[in-house]
Amino acid sequence: MKSTNRGLAALWQRVRDWRHERRIHRMSNEVVRLILAGERTSARVVDVERMQLIRSRSPAQVARMERRMGLR
Repeated sequence: MKSTNRGLAALWQRVRDWRHERRIHRMSNEVVRLILAGERTSARVVDVERMQLIRSRSPAQVARMERRMGLR
């Protein structure tokens, strides 16, 4: 039973990580859109929030990303 719970916890963590990455991606697109619209101050605010999200990635998420890039 414990291994099943760990498996479910790992699955939910991956879902949370995926949603986190999607949010970062959407914010990146928003920064570009704001810059092209000439709203540099708003773009900077969104970019700072995006950088905070990037820094808050879970260690497991970073490890998976590095493995995919061949860094681990």
